[in-house]
Amino acid sequence: MTIKVSVSVTTYNQEKYIKQTLDSILKQQTDFDYEILINDDASSDHSTAIIEKYKQTYPDKIKPIYQTENQYTQGKEVHYTFNYTRAQGKYIAYCDGDDYWTDPTKLQKQFDFMELHPEVSAYLHAGKSVNEQGTRILGTQSAHETNCYLKTEQVIGLQGMFASNSLFMRNYYNNDFKMPDWFNEAKITDYPLYLFLTTKGDIYYDNTVMCAFRLASEGSWTQQVYKVPEQRIKHIADMINLLNAFDRFTNYEYTAFIQSQINKNKFDCLKIDKGLRKKDPKEFNQVYTLLSSKEKIKINANHYLPSIVTIYRVMRDNRVIRTFKPREIFVAEE
Repeated sequence: MTIKVSVSVTTYNQEKYIKQTLDSILKQQTDFDYEILINDDASSDHSTAIIEKYKQTYPDKIKPIYQTENQYTQGKEVHYTFNYTRAQGKYIAYCDGDDYWTDPTKLQKQFDFMELHPEVSAYLHAGKSVNEQGTRILGTQSAHETNCYLKTEQVIGLQGMFASNSLFMRNYYNNDFKMPDWFNEAKITDYPLYLFLTTKGDIYYDNTVMCAFRLASEGSWTQQVYKVPEQRIKHIADMINLLNAFDRFTNYEYTAFIQSQINKNKFDCLKIDKGLRKKDPKEFNQVYTLLSSKEKIKINANHYLPSIVTIYRVMRDNRVIRTFKPREIFVAEE
């Protein structure tokens, strides 16, 4: 058996979702062999037992590692460290343990395209966001309105705004390959990988929805970082450090694009850290002068009218909830 594609799955305490994840991968219709590499990051729920059952049913396809200590909290990039480096396939696909694929021909489509376009380093596509229960469609994650090739400067500006479980890339991790230092030192996931891939070739983006990902599920980035102001501010600082490191790595070829993105991150920090205006007025003014009129209005509304902003957000969210579609049946669920 010659494995053409290695599917990387990481999971931690996702017993409610991992079955759907694995089923959606196993339903892929391909004319090639693929393996499913799973890193269970020391789950304390029943995730391990569920994975082991799948391994017994598909012993040639399911290849898990069961960690005894959580590796993510030790600062390790678990996909790269424990899955990519043991991948046997010519290509690597990516899916976290709370997400799933919705098109059973996804892998075949990506494989065929990459075989015909050796100049492309990776293939990404659109996805749908769903609520934790998977009962409502919250929206579509679309990085571009049409199918296109993305170059480094475009990927910098998108800042990882892709459906992560859409990724299909060439396997650069064979033999003695080592990721550059700036990648290993990054404190965030996904975005550094997209940046690295742009140094290997263009990224192809397909605006077809072929996957779904949960928002605010247990153990998700949204729950652990995005909804915690202090963690989100730290994440933004880590993002800026990454961009500066990538700028040095590329010999400042993309400085203008990187600086523009850094300014956007600083604006996001201003929206979160309402005390920065008083705490560090110099830093505040440096960023504030770069903002558009619309962005300045948002900053001032957050600062001077916080109660009204909160009420507006609640009303906006309720209106969105009322316009959600009823449960949508994906191919992976049939």
